[in-house]
Amino acid sequence: MSPDNTEDLVLSSQDGLVRTLTLNRPDRHNATTPAMRQRLFGLLREAEEDREVRCIVVTGVGRYFWPGEDRAELAHLDAADVVRRQTNPSYDYPMSMTTPIVAAVNGAVAGVGLSFALQADIRVAATGAKWVAPFANLGLVAEAGLSWLLQRHVSRGAALEILLTGDAFTSEDAYRLGIVQHLEERDDVLATAQRIAARVARNSPFSVHNIREQVTMDATRPWREAYDDGTRRALVSLDRDDFREAVAAAIDKRDITFGGAHR
Repeated sequence: MSPDNTEDLVLSSQDGLVRTLTLNRPDRHNATTPAMRQRLFGLLREAEEDREVRCIVVTGVGRYFWPGEDRAELAHLDAADVVRRQTNPSYDYPMSMTTPIVAAVNGAVAGVGLSFALQADIRVAATGAKWVAPFANLGLVAEAGLSWLLQRHVSRGAALEILLTGDAFTSEDAYRLGIVQHLEERDDVLATAQRIAARVARNSPFSVHNIREQVTMDATRPWREAYDDGTRRALVSLDRDDFREAVAAAIDKRDITFGGAHR
């Protein structure tokens, strides 16, 4: 059964500097409703504003990660609802976040769930899990930025095959294509994702924020512009407390303790 309380639709827990958010609507395979979406993106915003959160893990309960929107909800959409869905800023919110996200894809993922997984920084996936962009099969178009996101992970031809056929592919296929970074048995997916998140969280928030920004921006800008920007950022980093702390810790042979500022 799905939770009756809206807060229980997405669970939140904290371990050290890592916040884990869990989609929790098992009787509908974690398919999202407006209330569930609002809860998820509200929790993401809370985590983004919390200096005690340096990495976020998102996963789902059971054998499904996020198979997209609940089709029972979609069946009742009118034209105004469609406009609201397409202009909902929540769908692309992860792209504007400064806190990195690790997607623990424990099971099937589709539609807007696939978009979310591709917006994450790192993906850990269960072996055999199904991935699908079913829009062409439903008389729809590639939404939630998927036509853009897929081409940042795979070739144009692979992106078109995924979108035009609407056929499912497995986590193994996703790993081969470069979408997935780690393949695990289903029971090990979350632990691996949390371990990776904890490793990221130990690093300088300033470095993590800047490197993520560089990778995103450098994908579409000229070499010289990227190189010059990297040089400018490097000069700034050399004059920050995080770098001085790293040098001092190496000299003193102790663990590094980074501050929480990312700018």
